[in-house]
Amino acid sequence: MNDIETTVCNFVKQHCEVHGIEIKNLDAKTPLLEEGLIDSISLAELIQFIESTYSITLGEDSLAMENFQTINLIETLIRKLK
Repeated sequence: MNDIETTVCNFVKQHCEVHGIEIKNLDAKTPLLEEGLIDSISLAELIQFIESTYSITLGEDSLAMENFQTINLIETLIRKLK
């Protein structure tokens, strides 16, 4: 994983630990929503984390669920907006 993927992965791991969510496997291609690692509330927290960590603003067109399916897709979105 690269730096952005590692940072996002650590956020997801911390979120899961705090909320008692078991992580069976987490890598850049793990389907976060399908696996139940991220829900709508934690997605809002993740968006806030991304915006503050990378000093970017996610506009409406960036908020499509498809952009948050995996850590790899989130990393692609961040790089596109930086």
